[in-house]
Amino acid sequence: MTRLTTDPDEIRQFVESHDAVPALIYSDDPRELPVPAVIFPSGPSGRGAQEVTWPEFLTALEASGLALRYAVAAPGVRTPAFFELAQREGWVPPSDGHGRP
Repeated sequence: MTRLTTDPDEIRQFVESHDAVPALIYSDDPRELPVPAVIFPSGPSGRGAQEVTWPEFLTALEASGLALRYAVAAPGVRTPAFFELAQREGWVPPSDGHGRP
């Protein structure tokens, strides 16, 4: 079973419970938003992911319209590290006034 959340405390608890840290992947194009990522100590984290503060990560998550989807384990079982940053239901990117995100 999985759960989708935008709650900052829940996201932070999940990430930190897996000894991971918040990160962003920056584009070479300054007009593009940074992509939120998570760095796990024992696995790939996305090419070019750079550790950032929680406020920076949460701001980028909000601006991107993303939420954390993670695996929910049975009571007494350690939660698996499965997660994805998924599009929020019904989220529409902000427009620049010219019909472009």
